[in-house]
Formats: sequence, C-alpha cells, structure tokens
Amino acid sequence: MSSLLSFFLLSRELEQREIKSPPAYLSLHLKEDPPSCLVIYTLLHVELGVQNTLICHVTGFYPAPVNITWNKNEQKVTEGTSTSILFPNKDGSFKQTSRLDLIPKKRDVYSCTVEHVGLTQPTTKFDGEKIQPNCFTLYCFTATAISRHFIF
Repeated sequence: MSSLLSFFLLSRELEQREIKSPPAYLSLHLKEDPPSCLVIYTLLHVELGVQNTLICHVTGFYPAPVNITWNKNEQKVTEGTSTSILFPNKDGSFKQTSRLDLIPKKRDVYSCTVEHVGLTQPTTKFDGEKIQPNCFTLYCFTATAISRHFIF
C-alpha cells in the first residue's frame, strides 16, 4: 500500500474515533483557553484555475467547540466546506480542521475565521499570512512526493 494511501486511511480512522472528556484534574487548569495556533494553508501548490483545497487548522483551545467559517472576497462561503470532528490534545485542549474546496482565480482573497468563548473577538487568518511563532511545521502530501512545507 502506498504511503499516501496509508496516510489518508489513518486520517479517516482518526476522524471516526470518539472524543473523550479530559481528566478532571486537567479541567481545573483549562478555563476558556483560546486557540493557541491558527494556520491556513493549501493542500497542493496553487495554480490558478486548478482545483485545490484550503485547510484551516485550529489547536490549543478549551473548552470545545470552536466555530470555523470561510470567506472569499469578504463574503461568507458554505459550499465546498467541511469540518473534522474535534480531536483531543495530550494536554486536554482540542484541535479541529476545516477544509474549503476551491478553484483559485486571480485576485481572490480567502480567509478563515474562528470564534471561541476564550476569544474577546473572532480571529481571522488570510491565505498567505505568515505563521505564528508558536505554531508547528506542517507536512504537505502530494501524489508524487512527500515534502516538508513551512506555512507562509
């Protein structure tokens, strides 16, 4: 089985797992923590007029849930969007990912907005913004190769 297929099967299996509440001792220390990291990136190298997917990854928040929305040229987008189930982090906080399928055109501006009880106002990231220093390195997977990809 190819490594790409293995990756997608593992991702699907993880999405189907049930979320368990964090242990009580962690809940005492996690009071409305806003997301510590919000990144937006493309699944594949961007080519105008070619189908692609934008990913909005949010992590480090407590309690669940977050509300993730997409905008294109400052207009809300719902078609072509999907959001994963919540995944627990080892520290008892959560992470979640949303996807937007699109065909990029010149001058289109895409953004991902996250709302959470720990935020005083929604946080918005635009495609192409620099990554926050406390965020991690992501890996992009393509059909021909696996390459390390630093986010914006």
